[in-house]
Amino acid sequence: MLAPVNSSSQAGWRERPGRVGDQPRLLAWSLFALGLVVALAFWPGMIGPATVPRWAAIAAIAPGVLLFSRDRVGGAAWAIPAALLLISGASLLWAPDALTGADDLARLAVLGVVFALGASTPDLRQVWVGLALGVSASAALAIAQVFGFDGVFQAVPPAGLFVNKNFLAEAGMVAIVASIGLGLVWAIPGAAVAAALGSSTAVVGALSVVLAIALFDRGRKVLAFSTVTAVVTVAAALFVLGTPGAAARLDIWADALFDPRWLGHGLGAFSATLPWVGYAHSEPIQLVHELGALSAPFFAVAFFALGAKHDAPVEWHVLVALCAVSLFSFPLHLPLTAFAFALAAGRCVGARAPLRLRDPFVGAFAHARA
Repeated sequence: MLAPVNSSSQAGWRERPGRVGDQPRLLAWSLFALGLVVALAFWPGMIGPATVPRWAAIAAIAPGVLLFSRDRVGGAAWAIPAALLLISGASLLWAPDALTGADDLARLAVLGVVFALGASTPDLRQVWVGLALGVSASAALAIAQVFGFDGVFQAVPPAGLFVNKNFLAEAGMVAIVASIGLGLVWAIPGAAVAAALGSSTAVVGALSVVLAIALFDRGRKVLAFSTVTAVVTVAAALFVLGTPGAAARLDIWADALFDPRWLGHGLGAFSATLPWVGYAHSEPIQLVHELGALSAPFFAVAFFALGAKHDAPVEWHVLVALCAVSLFSFPLHLPLTAFAFALAAGRCVGARAPLRLRDPFVGAFAHARA
């Protein structure tokens, strides 16, 4: 049920000497800073002003936060991303553009660290608080952009600090789901504005799916089924009527699946085999296009994570929203949404499997400050 809950992942900011909530103060504020920087990082004037700084921030901060974990990251928490990296790296042997593939592999490595962080940290509340605060600030900027402010570069306005309004909408989607689940009432308006300003059909559909699940869990089964039926009907109508966005996606998907290969075309191959597109606008289709049968472990991890509904409810709902929007977009290629996906998936997998091992020596930084 998408409602404020009292699980280990949703401990409050109750103050104790040297602690925030159930965590050492340094770890808690490091998690908060990570979420905030991922939402706000922007470097005007550079190529990819909203993406490169965010990827760099994740790569720089996430490994450091792991040092302050109270628990040692178990082997399984590293084995899962390591295995996926090995599979993806092997596909570079036949990839048409090894350089692009290596770049994608580097981003997967960064997300592997985020996955391990999620798997080894039972309380991720501070990350979502920081992320929601950053998205709210970007929503405020987007409102100013609606009224004519042009001090920040925008490709598809109003975009806040995300360059493209659709990327802002997906960030708002993550923030609104996490904020409702954690009971962060102050963050909901900003997250809702960010999601609304993007006018993204995929985001509306993903939020409707999460709403339907919440209604079903509350016993409103008829209303839940009605919501799902409405979403499916509208989506079908968009494709049947051949709206520009739907028609373009059908063409892209047809091209992506036209030349299937057992082992795929190789990591990062999509931009080389279909250079006029760049992305498949569907993460599952792009994954199958690039890795073929080697994509099966990725789907297996995702399905396993989706079994943690009652173990990590906030992260589970975030994961569901991102899985839904990924059917029609490419959130795993964008830093904030990819970060949220890896973090939520790691938390869900860690909640279902014993990925954390107590160790009185590792994580000494955190214990010393507890």
